[in-house]
Amino acid sequence: MLVAECITCLLLPFVWPHVYAPILPLSLAHFVDAPVPYIMGIRYSSSDTSPHPSHTVFSPELSPNEHRLDEPSTMRGSKLDEIRPHAVELASEANVCYVYIDEGRVIAADEVPQFPNSDYVKEALYQIIRIASSLTSGK
Repeated sequence: MLVAECITCLLLPFVWPHVYAPILPLSLAHFVDAPVPYIMGIRYSSSDTSPHPSHTVFSPELSPNEHRLDEPSTMRGSKLDEIRPHAVELASEANVCYVYIDEGRVIAADEVPQFPNSDYVKEALYQIIRIASSLTSGK
């Protein structure tokens, strides 16, 4: 949910007028097939009780369209394995970008252009997350 809120905050002074569902249960994952613009998050594991994201540095390791954080989470599940092949196939067909928060990966279609100044934006987002984490932890 924190990531979805950060994305909408980056739009200020504009607002997101389209579908916004920061957390969807895995049973509603088929909603990503919607033919409208959206921001949706799907939580794969209900066993994760940490309200704060990990403080890792984003680094591309795989391909231009798939990135992983330096310290990926070890969360796995049979439902995750069931949805992943469909999600990757859909991303390549419909220009959908998937962000796997639990694993620290981003999958985007080949046709999606690179975001300008992406390194600067990523670092700014991580700084916002660090500040929010320090405020909530009382540091």
